[in-house]
Amino acid sequence: MSEVYKLEDGTEYKADDFLKVETREYHQTTHYLNREISVEDIINEFGDLKTFEKGLYFNWDDYHNSSAEEQELVDRVQQFVDEHDYDREEDCWTMNKGGYDVDTEIVKEFTIESK
Repeated sequence: MSEVYKLEDGTEYKADDFLKVETREYHQTTHYLNREISVEDIINEFGDLKTFEKGLYFNWDDYHNSSAEEQELVDRVQQFVDEHDYDREEDCWTMNKGGYDVDTEIVKEFTIESK
């Protein structure tokens, strides 16, 4: 019979068992969705760049107080932009500056595990 080892909480392990040790790093990230949209497509949809720009840079805090026409424009612009493919880039800026919290513990199961 092989020797049994115990953690402080009484959980028993044999020498040939494995402890699951999970480290969580808490980061803040910014995701960039980069799209290239044809000017011709914008003109065909909105008539000119200024109308597109007006809908794109709309202050969403004012949405419910804006006119039905403004709401329709910003909704159309948002849908138009969303319909275009994008490349996703992620800036994990807490990693870059080194300012993130970490905690490590023994777990029965990993929170997220690739299979």
